[in-house]
Amino acid sequence: MLPGIARLVGAAAAGAISLVLAGSAAALAQTKGIDTEKKIVTVGAFTPVTGPVPFYSVLTHAADAYYKHLNENGGIRGWKVNYITYDDGYDPARSVAVSRKLVEEDGAFALSA
Repeated sequence: MLPGIARLVGAAAAGAISLVLAGSAAALAQTKGIDTEKKIVTVGAFTPVTGPVPFYSVLTHAADAYYKHLNENGGIRGWKVNYITYDDGYDPARSVAVSRKLVEEDGAFALSA
């Protein structure tokens, strides 16, 4: 059951990224987290890999494997996904901190939890 959920999550994320990439190149060139020259979009995630619910790490690892597979097979219409994850330990304060880091330091275009 879990691999099916991971596939569904991955497909939904890939679909959302495809819609974004279908936009005009001029608008994308000015968007943080999208490198139009190298055709890379940065997506960030914060998930509880440690803490009271570490079993969610399975989804984190599944998403990471999905994006690696996607990139190794041509990406999304030639675009690669730079997938960055951080462990928030299921702690709201850490969730806020890593979200800020993903946006402000890593330049993530989109976030998932």
